[in-house]
Amino acid sequence: MRRLILLTISGPLLLSLAFAQQAASPSQQPGQLQPKPITLPHLYWHLMTWQNHLDKAAAEHEKNGKDGTWLRGYLQKQLRFSDAEFAPVRESAQRLALAVADLDAQAKSLVQADLALYANGKLASSDPPPNLAKVKQLSQQREDVINAEIARLNAALGPDNAAKLKTYLTQDHSSHVTAKVNPNAAVHPRPYGPSLQALGLEAQP
Repeated sequence: MRRLILLTISGPLLLSLAFAQQAASPSQQPGQLQPKPITLPHLYWHLMTWQNHLDKAAAEHEKNGKDGTWLRGYLQKQLRFSDAEFAPVRESAQRLALAVADLDAQAKSLVQADLALYANGKLASSDPPPNLAKVKQLSQQREDVINAEIARLNAALGPDNAAKLKTYLTQDHSSHVTAKVNPNAAVHPRPYGPSLQALGLEAQP
């Protein structure tokens, strides 16, 4: 069950790496995905994204007359939190999903605009994307939003439960999470590169 859900929500994790500035080494092949360590803030983000996914999946099950309790309460059971103790996790998950979706939609719009300029011949392949700086700024804003929500969550949990959650993330959850980034995604003149797939876009040839 865990493996299935992690694969299902791998897109948001990949998206967090879509604007990373990493140059490829001579030994790396174009388009080759490279493992990237998961930072602690992104482990929190992944868990909250997962919980939001589980809540939606549970609602869909119940809509179809099936039991969704086991989905909705899966992470709660792993953490051994009561309903009241787990409530801040679910609330943070919902808030963060909305905030990140808004920032990602803005970034996607900017990337689409740049790709259109290349496709229409208004920019040469050697020209840098006009909106790259704005996209990077949105990426940083997303990191700030994630960190702010983590702080809010930990405050709501209290020191004991915040420590339990951190232990679960670092000792259990982290072993099930893998992120990969294309090393050529930021190489000029196509700094968006193949990682446009994370935005639901197609890279230009």
